[in-house]
Amino acid sequence: MSKMHIEGKRIVRRRTSVAVSALVLVSLCGCSGPAPDAAPVAAQLNEEQQTLYALGAALANNLRELELTADERAFVLAGFQESAAGEAARVDVTSFMPKIQSLHLQRQAKAIAQRREQGAVFLDQQAAQSGAMKTATGLVYQELTAGSGRGVAEHDTVTVHYEGKLPDGKVVDSSRKRAKPTQFRVNGVIACWKEALLRMNVGGRSRVVCPADLAYGNGGSPPVIPPGATLDFDIELIEVSKPDDPRGS
Repeated sequence: MSKMHIEGKRIVRRRTSVAVSALVLVSLCGCSGPAPDAAPVAAQLNEEQQTLYALGAALANNLRELELTADERAFVLAGFQESAAGEAARVDVTSFMPKIQSLHLQRQAKAIAQRREQGAVFLDQQAAQSGAMKTATGLVYQELTAGSGRGVAEHDTVTVHYEGKLPDGKVVDSSRKRAKPTQFRVNGVIACWKEALLRMNVGGRSRVVCPADLAYGNGGSPPVIPPGATLDFDIELIEVSKPDDPRGS
């Protein structure tokens, strides 16, 4: 899993896992057998080979949101293998570029619509939980632990521990797994985080479920956060630093 963290309204990638690349390639090609573990792969491949591995993963990532079936992946793989081998293409690739773009837009729009529909159901389910509330903007806020320290203002810098998931439970980022809290300015994060933090006090912990429009919208943050995704965060507010008080609280 790539190491990620919230920063300036986007998720920033820090490093690439070879194991993740292997999984993506297996998925694209429909190959059988488990993907190799990260340590053995890293030990077996030199730097140039790992770069080529990353190239394959990058190509696969561009196709992932098309949600191709096994039969469709077979056609894609055939085109790739034959072209890479220098064989004559079976179709006029240039003339099909507009159709490729159209296919991408159609599949993407369908996936986003389905993801938003599923997200809306998830938001309603979480809003019905004891102690949860849906705000006017559409996010679901649930206080897990009340804080007793100072509150948060828009221009403050905060230190937090957090974990973010997709509605299916897949973790997209976690400072807790890194065992290191994260610090950032309140007015530099996605809208749902800002709204939630302004409700919190130091020492508090909250669950925040963010609709796509208050998170990463239809653009998502590929390859980890899909376009149109609803996000489920657990946020613990550790410290607040005012602009004129670098010591925090």
